[in-house]
Amino acid sequence: MYQVMPDENNLEANLKEVMEATPQFPLLGYTVIATLDSAVEISHVDLLAIATPLGFAVITPPQAEPAKIIQRAMTAFLKDVKSGENDAITLDDEGKALLRKIKTPDKDRVIFALVQEKTLLEHLGLDYLTDLRVFFLKGKPGKPGEPEEPPTLVATMGDPKLVGKIDPLTYSANTQEEEIRTGIQRWYDYYSQIYKSDELSRWINAIIEHIDLLAGKRMRDAGGVHFVRYDKRPELIRLKQLIEKDLPTTTGMNTSRLIHIPIISEPHSQAQVSITTHDAFLQKLEAFEKNMAPIITANTGSNVSIKPKWMEERITQYTQLQDELKLYDMLLGARRKEIEERLGRLSETAKGLISAYSRAKAEKKTQATPEEK
Repeated sequence: MYQVMPDENNLEANLKEVMEATPQFPLLGYTVIATLDSAVEISHVDLLAIATPLGFAVITPPQAEPAKIIQRAMTAFLKDVKSGENDAITLDDEGKALLRKIKTPDKDRVIFALVQEKTLLEHLGLDYLTDLRVFFLKGKPGKPGEPEEPPTLVATMGDPKLVGKIDPLTYSANTQEEEIRTGIQRWYDYYSQIYKSDELSRWINAIIEHIDLLAGKRMRDAGGVHFVRYDKRPELIRLKQLIEKDLPTTTGMNTSRLIHIPIISEPHSQAQVSITTHDAFLQKLEAFEKNMAPIITANTGSNVSIKPKWMEERITQYTQLQDELKLYDMLLGARRKEIEERLGRLSETAKGLISAYSRAKAEKKTQATPEEK
């Protein structure tokens, strides 16, 4: 069992740990780096129970892809086999069980092979000791308002050379194969409801960058290092609570850390942060411009073919970035004007395309014959 409610004592301790500005040491903000323990694991329901009181449930982690889930399920199943909890197949204690993904042209079909590498024969290469193959077929999207069809999972122990000829939808499994499939399916169902460190790390970064939460800006292209303004100290304290105290692990020990290095408010630091923040805004702006460029090229003259809804979504993105700029006015200074002007041009271009599309549509309707109308 693990706690799913924030501990007020821990919040008080974090309050003292996250440096507070003083007259002697005024702060611009913090350099923030989040690292998660690889053994962090939590269900969607329990995550909401933790995140909601802390104010972070407005966004949730991305669900792992089905291929990733089945890989986790097979890994857990193999641990059961090695520990003796599942005797559907036997693995040599001298070897290490490995999963190999078999290439297939069907993007909705994933095939895994179980192989085994004998440590005593490493100098001779891999020794493939099992014939187990697991087919995973993604479920088809459901009709509007209906859930997606469940995926199909099939385990085979036949000749590996015949794998390409097997149709998992019509394959008739024997008792042993069905026992293996059941063991893997149990773990697949479990991991379908679970977030691990991969998904949670992306979620933590999203929280740090969300304009209504920590409103942090990346300090490097690859991410992972952010600048968070001093006025977001309360949110930073709560995020520290979430990462270091509340997220459970399968080992019972949590080595997750939220590093928060204070940045003193003085001319040199302010100049450094200003450059980094400007670069972060500029990267996002340039991505918007690059995205819009081919649309502009393809819609010159009277031939306008766009989806107004997509243009409206872009305008909303530009407005959101302009709102973020206002929050960083103190740091950006004159640099803010250049970005705002370019965002303004993008917005006007998008609005112009919507208007041109509406005019072209109206003209086409006017020119249409009675039969076409």
